[in-house]
Parts: sequence; C-alpha cells; structure tokens
Amino acid sequence: MQRQRYGKVCLCSLLYNSFGGSDTAMDAAFEPIYWLVDNMIRWYGVAFVLLVIVLTSSIVAIAYMCVLPLILQTYSMAWLCWHFFYSHWNLILIFHSVFHFY
Repeated sequence: MQRQRYGKVCLCSLLYNSFGGSDTAMDAAFEPIYWLVDNMIRWYGVAFVLLVIVLTSSIVAIAYMCVLPLILQTYSMAWLCWHFFYSHWNLILIFHSVFHFY
C-alpha cells in the first residue's frame, strides 16, 4: 500500500503542470478550428467578391432584358434618361466599392 501511494506521488509529481487546466484543454481542442480559419479565410474574400459581382450582374441583365422594354413603352424620354444615368452611376459605385474590397 505504501509503495502504491509513493508511486502515485512520483507519477503525479512528474506529470504535474501548473499551466494545464480547462483553458489549456479548450485551446488545444479548438486548435484545428483556428488552423482551418487561418488557412481558409483568404478564399472567403475572393468568393464573396465574386458572389457580389455575379449577383449584381444578374440583376443588371434581368433589368435590361425584362424591365427595360416595359419602361421604354411607359415613361417619357426625359424620365428614362434621368433613371438611366442615375442607375448607371449607382452601378459604377457598387463595382468601385467591390474592387476596393478585393
């Protein structure tokens, strides 16, 4: 019995770490997630920029193919010119800001 307690004390003294606690265990458990985020985050920016470009381009294509013929029949030329220049100004601002983030 004495020898068993002595062995346990020796083992605990050799393996004791004052820095080992629940915080260290949680850091070690989350280390793969930190590695994944560090290595994958650079592709998220590219994917989101491409997503904004594709979605904005699809909205513009739908507007030119579906909405523009209806607008040409309905509104006056002055109103049409004002909306045309204003919408293209907004489109330039959107693409300008997208390329700043890229």
